[in-house]
Parts: sequence; C-alpha cells; structure tokens
Amino acid sequence: MKSFIKNSWNPIARFFKSPEGIVFSAVLVAHCIAIIFLNNNPIQLTFAGDQLTYHRYGTIMADMIRHGNFAFRSVYASHWYPVFVGGIYAIFGPSMLIGSLANALLASIAAVLFLKILKGFGVSNKVSVVGSLAVFILYPSFLFHTSILLKEAWLVLLTLGILYASQKLVRGEGNRFLVFSGAFVLFLGLYDLRFFIGIAAMVALLADWFFNARASVKKRFAYGIPMLIIIVASTLLLLKWDVGENNTINNYVSPESVYTTRAVYGRNGGSTVQSPIFTQTFQNVPAEVQGTPEGKPAEAKGSKMPSYSLSIRGTAAAFANAILGPFPGQLPRIKYLTELPDVLFIYAVIIGALALFLTRSWKAFRTMVPVIICAGVVFATIAIGSDNLGAIVRQRITAVVVCSIIALFAVDLLIKTYSKNTRPT
Repeated sequence: MKSFIKNSWNPIARFFKSPEGIVFSAVLVAHCIAIIFLNNNPIQLTFAGDQLTYHRYGTIMADMIRHGNFAFRSVYASHWYPVFVGGIYAIFGPSMLIGSLANALLASIAAVLFLKILKGFGVSNKVSVVGSLAVFILYPSFLFHTSILLKEAWLVLLTLGILYASQKLVRGEGNRFLVFSGAFVLFLGLYDLRFFIGIAAMVALLADWFFNARASVKKRFAYGIPMLIIIVASTLLLLKWDVGENNTINNYVSPESVYTTRAVYGRNGGSTVQSPIFTQTFQNVPAEVQGTPEGKPAEAKGSKMPSYSLSIRGTAAAFANAILGPFPGQLPRIKYLTELPDVLFIYAVIIGALALFLTRSWKAFRTMVPVIICAGVVFATIAIGSDNLGAIVRQRITAVVVCSIIALFAVDLLIKTYSKNTRPT
C-alpha cells in the first residue's frame, strides 16, 4: 500500500516541480485570489448580465441533467457554455463561485498549453515560464473575464489546443489522422462558442501545415487538400450556406451586412465610438427598374434605395480601436483609468510582436505564420464587426493571448542573437 501511494504521488510531485507545474499553480492561485476579491467586493461587474444569464440557464440545465432530460438546445440554443455550467452545478450545486473556480482551472490548463507551445517554437525555458506567468496573471482582461462565469477561459483553451495540435501535426508527432481529428473536435466546440475564432484557428492550422510541415511537397498536398475540404465543407454546413442554389455569403461580408452589424449589434451599450467602415447614402430608384435579384422584392418607383461606400478613415480607426483601443477621450476619465493597465499590456505585446521584424529572419516569420494568421483574423473580424469598446475589450482576449506568442518568440530570438554576438571569443 505504501509503495502504491509513493508511486502514485511521484508523478504528481514531479509535475508541480516542473515549469508546467509552477505555471499551473501560480495561475490557479492568482485566479483564486481574483475570484475571492470579485465575490466579496461590492463593485459593479462588467458583463455581469452575461454571467447571470449563464448562471440562470446553468441552474435549469443542472435540473434537466438530474432528471435525465438532455434536450438542452430547446432551452438555450446559442452555444454550449450553459450546458458546461449545468454539468458543474449538477455535481457541486448551483453556485457561481464553483462555476468561477471551474473557469480558473481551465485558465490554468490553458497556461500550461501556452507554455508548451512556446517551448515547441524553441523559446527558452526561462522566457517561456516568465512570459506565461505574465500573460495569464498580469493581463487584466484575461484575469478578470476568466475569474467570473463567462466563456473566455474555454475560448482561449480551445484556441491554444488547436495551435498545439498544429505543432504536433507539422512535426509528425503521433498519428496525424488522430491529431487532426482532435483539432477538428476542438474546432467544433470553439465554433459554437465564437465562430470566427474557430475559423481563424483552423485557417492557422492549414497555413502551418502547408508552410512548415516536415514532409515533402507531395505529402503536404496529399494530406493538406483533404484537410482543407473537410474544414471548408464543415464550415459551410455550420454557417448553413446553400452553395450554388442560394449562396448567402453576402449575409456576412456585404457592405450592407457590415453596416447593419456595426449599427445594430456593435452599438448595444454606451461605450461606442463612431468609426464607420461603410457610409450609407440614399438615392432615388430610377423611373424604370430593370429587375431585381431573385428572392428580393422590387423597389417601388420614386422610393429611396441605400448605397454604401468604403471609408478609408473609418476603417483605419476601426482597426486601431480593435487592436489598441480604447484611446484617451473615448471613455470617461475614471473608466479609462480602469482600462489603462489593459491597454498598456496590449501595447507591450504589440511592440514585442513587431520586434519580429528586427530578427530579419525569414525562417522566424515562416514559423510564426499560423500564429500571425490566427491573431490577425480575429482582430480583423472584431474591427469589422463592432465599434463597442466594451465588446472589443472582451472579444479580443483570445487574439491578445495568441499575439503574445509572437512577442515572446521574437524577444527570445533577439536575446539569443544578442548573446551570441556579444559572447567573448
């Protein structure tokens, strides 16, 4: 018995003494402290409405689980996060504190994955550990949103899981079919939570395969084309595109859709900024209407018809807000001061990521292609889809965490280069 306990304890003890164990423990402790503070300090929580919604539906679903009723979509159809909350509540009881602790555990696992990804890119052990602790403890938005009952911990964990699987796939570690299948399952879960992040992660995986796979060009295409078909086909099915007969891609990318999304969805709340990507004007319908596309009603003669034009200035402002905002003057002074640590952290990450140019290494750029694509697609989608600063701060958390990989990789490469050049001969 004593031997059994010793053999069982040794792997656990070794883990907590390892860099992964140190990062896991530190991030978990930091989140527990944040949870205690947030649950005992009478402050108005941002996005409190969302966590109360998840708590309410989680309580309902916990009751459904206890009675053997698994028709969760009939109760909440948007995504599966309330089902996760319901599962936790079914085991431990309906407590937002317990749900927040589950998120803290997910965030700690994500930190370990982040560390492993950095090591996989060849980042030194010291930079990997310090960088992981900095990102998962000192990034205010991440620490806050993963310490309450919100889905951000899952978003970061699943995204990093796909990037980690991409590393395994590219290096040929393990069965490639099983690794891709695992990444695809993570994609399905991530897509349901926030579809554009799921798509960004899988595009990054494909780019990583075609750019960096340790395989011949023939094998890259032999494996890559089927992966591409599976990802595109599943995405089309998930988006419910009726390809060929009634292609509804315009519902997502047309100027009218972008304008409507930003005007309606993006401005739900007070912290909005005016940065229109498309401007809307109205023109008289010509006296003779030549016909309308199938499925659209004909415009009445003499009525006003909207037209849209791209605003270069508005587009630049939208991207600046999505990546670097909020800026001074966009929020009341007190509120801006509370967001300032978050903004300063992001500036540090962006400066670190731009340091990749100082490496002057094509190999370094090629290595970072999947990470750049993943962060870039997420930032671009947020810039196009919203001008609500509150929503932007929350939605870009995953992109900032992913972008931190680029920053730490570049900084580590510069440190190694400088050390090599200054080493006495």
